[in-house]
Amino acid sequence: MIAKSKKPEEIEKFEKIVMDAENYNAEQIDACIKDLKIKDPETGNALTCAVPFNLMFENSFGPSGYASGYLRPETAQGIFINFRRLIEYNNGRMPFAAA
Repeated sequence: MIAKSKKPEEIEKFEKIVMDAENYNAEQIDACIKDLKIKDPETGNALTCAVPFNLMFENSFGPSGYASGYLRPETAQGIFINFRRLIEYNNGRMPFAAA
């Protein structure tokens, strides 16, 4: 949230950052953090450099298992939610597979 006491040009700068932030690469994010002097709100420590990461789950497909594909995170939630029930259903043993 932008404070009311900011100058109009600062507000415009912040709004542009908010609009473009999704398209920033790691270096641009680091520059923005450094420029705005953003710190950890709990400790006041400096933040580490931004690193790219993939939220998708890699999985093997096909009869040989050598082809890889990616699952969206929301499609993989069910296995984590139902895991306890699957263990109980298998008498405390690790389930071999779940569909």
